Amino acid sequence: MADQERRQEERAKGDENLSEDREELAKLTFDLCKHLTTLSTAGILIVLAVYRELTFEDWLLSLTLVLFGLTVVVSVAIMLSVMTFFTAQGRVHEARYEPLLMRSARISSYLFTAAVWTFMLFLLHYPYLELLTIAVGVVGILLVRSLFRQQNG
Repeated sequence: MADQERRQEERAKGDENLSEDREELAKLTFDLCKHLTTLSTAGILIVLAVYRELTFEDWLLSLTLVLFGLTVVVSVAIMLSVMTFFTAQGRVHEARYEPLLMRSARISSYLFTAAVWTFMLFLLHYPYLELLTIAVGVVGILLVRSLFRQQNG
């Protein structure tokens, strides 16, 4: 009987630790998105302040602003989702939130990285096609790598 009680206590501690880990993941995801939102907003303001004289006919500059904007929108949506995690309903379904938070945060990070990369391409004035191909290849490799990690992990 004591052995059975000990197992139940260990199981309860394991569930409590798992719940604490999920809560910590939610807090870290919120912080990541908060920082991405701040950096993206600053990026938008800098681009608009420095290049206000341009007519945005350059598609890379326009794409940079769109990607920064998408980063802000996705990050805010994730932060709202994380706030739902800490409600009573979120606690009931917390196991479903973990993969959703990880994927969403990864998407937001990729959008921010693509925005910075696109802005760098604009500033460098190198032949766009070659550099854009490299950028798409790098992002593709990162996406494939993350998918394999999810399947194997």
